[in-house]
Amino acid sequence: MSSIEKDIHYHIYQRSISNKEVYRCIDPDCKHYQPKREFLVGKRARCVKCKELFIITQKQVKAGHQRPGHKDLVCLTCSNSKKGKILRIVETQLEGILADLSKENNPFNSNGGGI
Repeated sequence: MSSIEKDIHYHIYQRSISNKEVYRCIDPDCKHYQPKREFLVGKRARCVKCKELFIITQKQVKAGHQRPGHKDLVCLTCSNSKKGKILRIVETQLEGILADLSKENNPFNSNGGGI
């Protein structure tokens, strides 16, 4: 990893309580804030829950507009939306299938196969 890649900081956004349009980065070393939520759409950010990178969609910033209090921007995997729940189910099923396939294709497994 180069020194340039180490210096890249991806914001972790949280909506302001007092103004629904303002989002700020909650990283203690970052003073960034975005006064208009429309400008966040299409930007890369870090998920508050899982810390993975994701690209902010219009639905994510619009969903927080209706609810009072803080609104953390989370990735689709961590969201409680219908799509997020379906995505988590599909991911767990695929992990199980891939684990089974890797056991079957392992040349060093215990059922007599091998090189």
